[in-house]
Amino acid sequence: GTYTITGNMLKTDKKSSSMSDKAINHNVLLRVKNGKYTLILDFSGLTVGSAKGYLGRIKYFKAGYKVTKNGVPKGKAAAAKIVSYQKKNGKKLTDTYGTNYPKKVSFPMIKEAKKNGYVPMQVFVPIMDAISKGSGTQPVYLKLDLNSIVAGKKSISVSKSSKSKKSSKKTTASADSGTSKKTNTSKGGSSAGNSVSDKNTLTADGSLSNSVAG
Repeated sequence: GTYTITGNMLKTDKKSSSMSDKAINHNVLLRVKNGKYTLILDFSGLTVGSAKGYLGRIKYFKAGYKVTKNGVPKGKAAAAKIVSYQKKNGKKLTDTYGTNYPKKVSFPMIKEAKKNGYVPMQVFVPIMDAISKGSGTQPVYLKLDLNSIVAGKKSISVSKSSKSKKSSKKTTASADSGTSKKTNTSKGGSSAGNSVSDKNTLTADGSLSNSVAG
């Protein structure tokens, strides 16, 4: 199935927002097929000073990665699959910093992220590298709110965790139908909406494979 889960880009301290957080759509898609979990990120531009830039290369760390004493992920990394590129007037967007900027990327969700919600990544921001050579490559964590998952493609508020949970409750009941109308109570005493919620809501302690009806 296809699910929506909120996510934010954090620095390696796992508290501060990364510059790349300004460029990410916080509604992250999670697709589950044949037991395989795939995350799909949607990016836009970001402003640095008075200039506008885009994310360039995007990598993810594979399962079994380690963390340095400073919180920096290390291990085997692979390039995320580019699903689509940033475009302007129907052509790939090109600026003074480069081209082939990814619009959507996909990559496997590692087992560690299913438990704690942290996805170790590495992003390259050409505009930052142009300002200060070497500063464009940044290790980051995509932090997924495991309690926010809902079935289908949904718009979830991420300004506050409480709003995310509230939005999740509102949208879960209509995950299959695409509407927010209440469904009739089933014979067993639970509504169709509650059934979806029971199967598709992630808990913070993890057990993602059991929680998601793939």
